Amino acid sequence: MPEVTLMKSSRPLLRVACLAAAVLSLVQAFPARADYAADHPEYFSVTAPPPGGLLTAIWGVPARLVLHPGNGGIFPTLMGHLAVLPATLIHGGNEDRKQIEAMLVGAGLSPDSYEWLDFEQLNSAAAGEYFPMLLESDAGLRLVDPRYLLNRQYDDAAGSKLAASLSTCAWRPPIFLTRGFIDTDGSGTCVVSSKLHSKSYPLTAAEINGILKTYLGCKKVVVLQSLNFDPEGRLDTFFRYGLADKVFVGQYEVAQDSANVSTLKDNVKALEAALPAGTVVQTIPLPSPVKVGDTTIRPSYLAFLHLPEAILVPVFSEDAEHQAEALAILKQTWPLLEQVSVDSTALSMSGSRLTGVVGAIPDGGWDLACTPPEVLCESPKPADCPVCWSECKIGEKICLHVKSAATCKLGEDGCYDFVEIPCPDKDTCKEGKCVPPPSVCDDMPPGGVCQGDVAMKCTGGSLVSVDCQMDGKFCSIDGQGEVECITPCPVSCLPGTARCDPESTGLLTCSLGGDGCPVETPAPCPDGTACQEGSCVSPAEQNPADVGEDGDSGGPDAADLPPADESGFQSGYGKKDDGCAASPTSSRSGPGWILCLLLLLGLVAWKVATERRCLAAGPEHRPFSTGGTGGEPPGPA
Repeated sequence: MPEVTLMKSSRPLLRVACLAAAVLSLVQAFPARADYAADHPEYFSVTAPPPGGLLTAIWGVPARLVLHPGNGGIFPTLMGHLAVLPATLIHGGNEDRKQIEAMLVGAGLSPDSYEWLDFEQLNSAAAGEYFPMLLESDAGLRLVDPRYLLNRQYDDAAGSKLAASLSTCAWRPPIFLTRGFIDTDGSGTCVVSSKLHSKSYPLTAAEINGILKTYLGCKKVVVLQSLNFDPEGRLDTFFRYGLADKVFVGQYEVAQDSANVSTLKDNVKALEAALPAGTVVQTIPLPSPVKVGDTTIRPSYLAFLHLPEAILVPVFSEDAEHQAEALAILKQTWPLLEQVSVDSTALSMSGSRLTGVVGAIPDGGWDLACTPPEVLCESPKPADCPVCWSECKIGEKICLHVKSAATCKLGEDGCYDFVEIPCPDKDTCKEGKCVPPPSVCDDMPPGGVCQGDVAMKCTGGSLVSVDCQMDGKFCSIDGQGEVECITPCPVSCLPGTARCDPESTGLLTCSLGGDGCPVETPAPCPDGTACQEGSCVSPAEQNPADVGEDGDSGGPDAADLPPADESGFQSGYGKKDDGCAASPTSSRSGPGWILCLLLLLGLVAWKVATERRCLAAGPEHRPFSTGGTGGEPPGPA
C-alpha cells in the first residue's frame, strides 16, 4: 500500500488563503453542519487509508434493499415487491419510524417483516447516495465513507453511523464522492466521471487519483467525459459495470440529443482502449432527455440495482421506443435473475433516480476485528487536510481522459502533481501522449503501393495517388521497391523461351529488350531441319504422330481432304445407312468397323429393354408420345 505523508512545510500563501476562505464560507453558509461536525469528529474526521483492499461492486456479495419509505413516491411502486425481496428500512428517529409503520399498515404490510436502522436524524431519503462504499478484504467487508453534501450533515454522518451499528470500522477519505460518480470491476479498475474533478476542487487530478488508490484500491482510474449540458455530471447516467468483464455505455440518437452523440462514442473508444483485454463494451439506448424549465432531466436505464435475487430496472412511461431494447440487453446479461421493472417516471421528473433513493447493504461478512483507523485531521472541509495524496513520479505521463494528457511535475505546495495538457482538436491521448488520428501513410511501404492501376505513395506525410490508366500505362513496382507507371509491353513472352514461327519454318526466340520489354527475334532453322515444339529437329528426330508430310501435326486439313459429293460428304469417306459419316475407305481394313458394330448392337439392346420395362410398369410410366400435342402423354391404347 502506498504511504501517505503529512506535509512538513505549510502550503503556499495562495492555497492557504483559498482553503481558509473555503472554511470560513463553510461556517457562514452551513453553521449547522460546522457545529455538528465539531461535536462529532467520529463521523467527519479524515482517517488514514485502510490497510489494503478493493472496492467491490454491490453485486459481488449477497445484499438486501435499503431505503427510506418516504423517498419521492418510489416506495409505493416497490411495495408489491417488498414481500419477496429482503429489505432494511431506515428512519431518522422514533417519530419518523411511527409514520413509516402507519404507511406500511395502511398498505397491508407488517412492520415486523423488515429490519430497521435508526440514524436518529436524516436530511433526506436518498439512501443510495450517502450510504458508504464497500471494500473486500481477507478479513471481511469494510466500509469507506466519503464526504457527502455540505448542507446535509445528518445524511453525511450515516455511513459512519452504519459502521458503528455493525460493529465494524469506517475509513473516511478527504473527498466528496457518491456512488453515482464512480464504478468498478472489483479488481482494481475504477471508472469515474470527469465532473468528479470539478466537484473535488481544490484537489488536483493527481490527488484525486491518489485518494482513490489508497482508500478504494483503484490501481487504474479511467476518466469518462460527462455529458454536455448536464451540470450534475453523474456517471451512472451513461455508464455502469454489468459484470466484471462487461460494461454498459448509454447511446443517444441524433434526434434525441445531438450534442452528446459524439461524446458517448468517444467514451466507448476510451473504454475499449483502457479496460483489460476481453472486456465487452455494450451500448444500450437511453430515454430522451426531458426539459423541465431551465433544467434538463436525463432518465437512464443504467440506474439499475443488482440484488442477488433480482435486477431492479427503472422504466419510463414515455419511452416505449427504446425501452424494449434496453430491457432485452439487461435480460441477456442476467438471464437467470428476475427482472423487476420499477416505474421511475415521477422519480425522474423530481431530479432523482432509482440508484439514488434505493441502496443495498450486505447481509453479513463484515470485518468485525478491525482496528479503528488513525485520524489524520479533524477539518470540516476535506481539502483542508494538509496531506500529499499524489503518487506520481517526476516526468511520469498519463492520460487523464481521451482528450487530455498530463505530466508529473513538482508543485508549489511541495507535492508532486500531474499538470494537464489538453490535446489538439483531432488528437486523442494514448499512453500519456496526444497523438493524431491514424493516417493511411502509417502502414504504407516507403516506396508506395499499387492499388489496381493506381500508384499510391506518401510524400511528406501526405498521400499522393496517380491513375496510371489515364496515360495508357499500368502500375508496377520496380526492383528497388518504388512504385511507378510504366507503358504496357507490346509482346508477352518469357525471356529465354522459343516457339515455332507460324509464318515460316524457323524459330521465334524471346529475350529482354533495351526498354525492359520482351521481344521475339526470328531465326531460321538450319537446312534439313524443321521446327517442332520450339526446337529445330531433323526428319529422323521428328515424331511421325505429330508431324505430317507437310510439317504439321499430321491431322487432315482442308488441303488434305478429298472433294465433297453432292450430299456434302467427302468422297473419300464412306457413308453409313443411318446417315452417319463412316471412316475413310482407306481405313476400313482396321478394327474400327468392328467396334462401331458392337456399339450399335448394344444401343439397340438397351432400347428394347427400356420399352419392355415401361410396358410392364403401366400407362402412367410410359414415355410421352412423340406425336402428341402440348407435351401430354398418350391416352390408353
